[in-house]
Amino acid sequence: MSKLIIENQSHLSDSEALTRVRAVIGEGRISNNGKHYRYATKFSDDVLVVTYSNKASDRFVLYDFPEEAEQ
Repeated sequence: MSKLIIENQSHLSDSEALTRVRAVIGEGRISNNGKHYRYATKFSDDVLVVTYSNKASDRFVLYDFPEEAEQ
């Protein structure tokens, strides 16, 4: 069993944040030759989920993606 850490720095409620993390986990470990979850996933409502892999855990950080960054 692995340890998951979720850090919600976005406008989403904790429940909504958990739904986004679940979507990323649902895609499986597809980055770095199947060793890591997708490094970054941007959702249509401009929420960005960034993942980090540590020895004993996976960390998911949710951010509000700034509109000016898309220009």
